Amino acid sequence: MKIRSLLLTASAAIILAAGCKKEKVPPTAPAVTTATLTNVTTSSATAGGTITSDGRSVITASGIVWSRSKTTPTLADSVLNSTTGSGSFTANLTNLDFGTTYYIRAFATNALGTGYGAVVTLNTTNDNTKVRFNYMGKQVVYGVIVSTVTGKSWLDRNLGSSAVATSLTDT
Repeated sequence: MKIRSLLLTASAAIILAAGCKKEKVPPTAPAVTTATLTNVTTSSATAGGTITSDGRSVITASGIVWSRSKTTPTLADSVLNSTTGSGSFTANLTNLDFGTTYYIRAFATNALGTGYGAVVTLNTTNDNTKVRFNYMGKQVVYGVIVSTVTGKSWLDRNLGSSAVATSLTDT
């Protein structure tokens, strides 16, 4: 009887030990989401993303990839690197061309590969209420005022001025 009890106990221990064995899940490329664009202007925007899983491997690079021609940009296109290894990050897209479509998405890379977020599209349009040009080595953006009487357009200030006209009698 003791032997039978001992055998049953040993068998139960073996079954429990075998049943508790966990399978190792292999590492994968990271999982990333692309954030909604913010601070959008006709020449810039803030893009970003969130690393939702590191794929059980250290993140070695993250950031934004973008293209004007490829609807699914990759690391072979334009890249803005981030410094984050986990969580959320942002990157500023600047000096964008007017009247252009940009395809943008977040990425993260680990030893097993690169994961990408969904593509977001940015369409820049020329804002006819502003004039943009370089003056004395700086990019200048002036507002445009249109006379309701004559239909003529005027800059909202003199060249080189930092003060904006607020009425017809400003000096």
